[in-house]
Amino acid sequence: MAVLAALVVAACGSTAAVPTRIPGTPSAKGAPHLAQSSLRNTGAPPARYGAALAYDPQSKALILFGGSTVSNQAHPPASSLLDDTWAWDGHGWQQLHPATSPPALYGAELVPDPASGHLLLLGGSGQTDPTGVLLQQGAWTWDGQTWARAGDSPLQMPFLAVGLDPVHKQVLMGGNDTNYMPNCGGRVACQVLAQINKPGAFVWNGRSWSNPGGSAPEWSGAGTAFDPLSGQLLSAGGNVTTGTQSTYAWDGKRWTLIGQSEGNNGVADPNYPAGPCDAATDTDAGNVVMVCTFSTNGNATGATWTFDGSNWNRATQATTALVAIPQLSIADDPTAGAVVMVYPPASGAEQMRLWNGSDWVAIP
Repeated sequence: MAVLAALVVAACGSTAAVPTRIPGTPSAKGAPHLAQSSLRNTGAPPARYGAALAYDPQSKALILFGGSTVSNQAHPPASSLLDDTWAWDGHGWQQLHPATSPPALYGAELVPDPASGHLLLLGGSGQTDPTGVLLQQGAWTWDGQTWARAGDSPLQMPFLAVGLDPVHKQVLMGGNDTNYMPNCGGRVACQVLAQINKPGAFVWNGRSWSNPGGSAPEWSGAGTAFDPLSGQLLSAGGNVTTGTQSTYAWDGKRWTLIGQSEGNNGVADPNYPAGPCDAATDTDAGNVVMVCTFSTNGNATGATWTFDGSNWNRATQATTALVAIPQLSIADDPTAGAVVMVYPPASGAEQMRLWNGSDWVAIP
């Protein structure tokens, strides 16, 4: 049985119940939506793995960048990497041709920049030096029309744990997977990974990066998204060397471990999220939706979870078979009024599904 410490909200020195939604947090309720029956996946991008995906409020479209034509590779060969940019407006996809583009990347992350309102592209696996060391590929911003480099990415590795805290106007980043530690070597900006007591966690305030306080999660591949119910950024189910399934919360100043499974001798607890995971804030429903790959008795399968402000609840009614998490991406789309999933089929173009509160429904 999973054990999760309850989140406590203090008010005037007393303990108060967690409200339905923390005042001042984003909500898409009342925003104009396309009828979900009218959504179409026409003109979809060619199938790929590890693409970056996020909703762009500037262009009011879902933006997809990069990925790899090769599946399940920590560092795909350079020939498989993609650097194309696509937009989905609910009616169909359009390939964009910006004047400037980031280098081809696999497993990069897209998140809104709290300062500019533009999208921020971070991390990813790209070019390597002759010894196989990952090279710095930079942080990039998308302004709705083109990309611009915005300095270096503090960590250069795929599937970082990245999320936006809209209340405190911060972006949180974490990543410390031992699979990537040999690829630092001082030649990329991820030197903190080589320091055992530093977890490789950063916070962006719109101007500069710094190290966050608290017990920052030491992982990659974590579902990281803002929870409107508790008013905190959550990070859960990442790949962590100890094998403990955990949930962390960010309050604007520090990370705090708020819950974890009881553990089962290295075997994932099916009653608690186990990574790799991908998460999104469902602003229309007012909660966090997360998909994870967990392994029980050696069999990997997909699971969908929602957070009720204090606990993770597995959506047992969801029967749709999910592809492996590194292959799919999910993001909240206010135009669709739901969290949407983009994933590669066995062949052909990217496919899409929509979370209807109980299962993933295909977008034709």
